[in-house]
Amino acid sequence: MKILVEHDGSGAIQSVSIQPNRAPDEIKFILKPQPGHQVTEVEAPDVKDEQDHERLREIKTHYQIEAHPGGHRLVHK
Repeated sequence: MKILVEHDGSGAIQSVSIQPNRAPDEIKFILKPQPGHQVTEVEAPDVKDEQDHERLREIKTHYQIEAHPGGHRLVHK
């Protein structure tokens, strides 16, 4: 499942979000990162749905963002 991750320049994750499923004509939510941070969409391992709060907390605690030629990805710390 794709998640949105706010992180700093070194890849440290500050927050993790999942965009809720909505109809195409509904307004999507917007994340505004803190100064010096960015929001990146990445594939998340083993996240079942937007209610999988425990797994999202684990990702925030045990993973970081790493840039790769094909884009960013989660890597275990």
